[in-house]
Amino acid sequence: MVCCYSRKSGSHSLNSKFLFSFLVVSFALATLMFLSFITRVCSVTSTTGAGISSSGRCNEGGFKGINKIRPHYPLVDPSNPQPTVEGTVEETHITHEDLPFDHTSHDNNMHVKLDSPFQNLNSFGNEPQTSTNINDKRTEVEWEIGTANDGRTDRFPKDFWPSAGDRVWMIGRYIFDCGHPDFGPRTEIHPLMQLLLHILSR
Repeated sequence: MVCCYSRKSGSHSLNSKFLFSFLVVSFALATLMFLSFITRVCSVTSTTGAGISSSGRCNEGGFKGINKIRPHYPLVDPSNPQPTVEGTVEETHITHEDLPFDHTSHDNNMHVKLDSPFQNLNSFGNEPQTSTNINDKRTEVEWEIGTANDGRTDRFPKDFWPSAGDRVWMIGRYIFDCGHPDFGPRTEIHPLMQLLLHILSR
């Protein structure tokens, strides 16, 4: 809240000229920050190991492209929207950063080192970003945990959450996550639809 008053005749009156100037400057700065963010987000592309580019899927193009709605999770390959993949879990956690307009609960995030036949599903924007070798990359796999473990099929029961070292066989939606501007959209399995878990870690 902005409090700017001048004392007049024993009462307080709002200095409207100063307030108006302050609001104009604040709006201008907020607009510049927003356009800077949009330009940065929309201008970076990435490519999978199989040569599929995110270009055109995440509406890249900077300031001139913001007239389009930027999709969050477009399909990487519409001809193969739900591939079967296998690999080893390297790390897993519950995220608290998902946007509420397309999530009803938190995601269980798994970082999976895919087996050799599936490594070309990775994007060069995937982690670790210190490596440019597609075979070093990991695929992020996400599935909502739900607000209650009540047996609904669109929830991920805690009894089946994997740990680092576990082997996984999975089917899920193969997408570009367009919300990673620094190194370009990442490929993910999101949401996960089927999981076969070989527990080796416990």
